Amino acid sequence: MKKIFGLFLLVAALFSFSMVAKATSTIELASDKVELEIGSTYQIEIVNKDDYENITYESSLIDVCIVNEMGLIEAKGIGSSIITITANGEKVYLYVGVYQKTTNINLVEEETTIAVGDTYQINTICDGTETLKYSSSNNDVAIVSDSGLISGVGDGQAEIMISSTSAKTIFIVNVYTKVTEINLEEDTFSLVAGEETTIKITNNILNHQVTYQSNNEMVCTVDQNGNIKAIAAGTAIILVMVDNVINTVKVSVTSAIPAESIQVAATSVTIEVGQSYQIVYEVTPVDTTDAISFSSNDTKIAAVDASGLIEGLSIGQTTITLMAGSVTTILTVNVVAPGNSINILLIVLPIVAIIVVAGVVTTVIIVKRKK
Repeated sequence: MKKIFGLFLLVAALFSFSMVAKATSTIELASDKVELEIGSTYQIEIVNKDDYENITYESSLIDVCIVNEMGLIEAKGIGSSIITITANGEKVYLYVGVYQKTTNINLVEEETTIAVGDTYQINTICDGTETLKYSSSNNDVAIVSDSGLISGVGDGQAEIMISSTSAKTIFIVNVYTKVTEINLEEDTFSLVAGEETTIKITNNILNHQVTYQSNNEMVCTVDQNGNIKAIAAGTAIILVMVDNVINTVKVSVTSAIPAESIQVAATSVTIEVGQSYQIVYEVTPVDTTDAISFSSNDTKIAAVDASGLIEGLSIGQTTITLMAGSVTTILTVNVVAPGNSINILLIVLPIVAIIVVAGVVTTVIIVKRKK
């Protein structure tokens, strides 16, 4: 109804302009166009009225509006009419649009998502024919025309206020930048069955839905957050999809080889406060896929890093646990005051060389220097 009314107003306006163009008049109106609510009135104002006598007024459609001999217009029905004002043989025309007051504005849709550069027409259902007004809460995100046509400008969300003289509502628009490519931090993974990793997208995909799909879930699975889980030996391709853009990730999975034992060159060592000792160890089988880790039972006495380097921190005794898969072994560490132990490297290193070659576990005897 609103669109038909708008078209009718446009035709009427063009007709009015045509009539004005054909008749040159010196009659000057305060306004040549008015919009009235049904039941309201408007007094025609002639700026140079004192220059004229015998002024007459006539409405082209009395079902829309009527006008009395004093130039007072009364709105009667929805539509548009032309008021002809005649004085001293001259004519001038006033366009009158009459609407029904809108007290309720309903939206066909309350929210939409569009890309930067795209448009969306807001559709409303109203109980009147009043011209609605549109405004955007953030013109850096979206702008809106007088007819309710939204244009996406930049990433983000904006509220479109739709109002009449007595009603208003809000329409939500989400705007995003179109994705033209998907950049991945890594596009190839080599995993052991049971391991997990995550696909990371490095370019901006704000406000975009990302879809992941594995072509072989017997080898690996992937969830909608990009988390991969290796299942069994083989190769799989994971599709990474944003809008209509696709990239791929190759995943190679090998079978897990569990650790069977961990041997250390020394099951007990003595170091001074401030000294360090590198744990020498061997995990069997040598091609195990289980990674080894080290942990100290008391980090105030001795600390150990990821490479197995022990550092003496304070006097006392603690243990270092070596773990690979489900296999563990223990190394005892005695930390003494500086000067209370001899340099054991000359004793340990030759023995370590023998152990590495022969694969025999040997306990190193620590000889303390007498005071």
